[in-house]
Amino acid sequence: MTNDSKKARRTSWPVLLLCLVLVFPPAALAAERAKPNRWRFGFSAAYGAWTGVEPHQFNVVTLRGFVSFRLTRADLMTIRLRIEGLVAGYQGDYYRRVLQADKSHSWIRSESISAVELGVVPSLVLSFGRGWFRPYFEAGVGVTYNGLDTATFAPGFNFRSHAGLGVSFSLGKGARLMVGTRLSHVSNAGLSSRNVGLTFFEALIGVSFPM
Repeated sequence: MTNDSKKARRTSWPVLLLCLVLVFPPAALAAERAKPNRWRFGFSAAYGAWTGVEPHQFNVVTLRGFVSFRLTRADLMTIRLRIEGLVAGYQGDYYRRVLQADKSHSWIRSESISAVELGVVPSLVLSFGRGWFRPYFEAGVGVTYNGLDTATFAPGFNFRSHAGLGVSFSLGKGARLMVGTRLSHVSNAGLSSRNVGLTFFEALIGVSFPM
């Protein structure tokens, strides 16, 4: 092998390495973005607090597992159908109005109440953009079984609806972190005379992965 051929061979290695650095990472990123990722799954946790007119005071902690399916995707917006299974714990106090000697009324705590809620809630999720940072809006309604039993809220089957917004952040390899808030409502839609319902804000954090 001549000196010129050896020199040309040595010179070709840096050029090949430069091509690998410049060409393959963008191509891999484009391939990652081109993957359908129609199905995703994930988990979330939320905390909410509610004060009612009776009045009751409740803290609500909700754990969710979900799967979602991409219905459509455009350049700036993606629509997904999400099916959530949830378990929620309610812990709070029930207050009773008492007539005082001067004929005024006051509220005293009569008992502490705790209950568990189980249910399935479908929702639609609209996310915007296709970068590492994506705002989203969501809304849904489903059926739950709630063990909460008070003078104004009947136990049994109820409807749980919500509307919310938030943002998601890329964690790499298709995983995304979600941070958001929801306005949730639980009631039996008039199936029982005890139907004041519960409406409360939730702070939510979760993570999702491609399937």
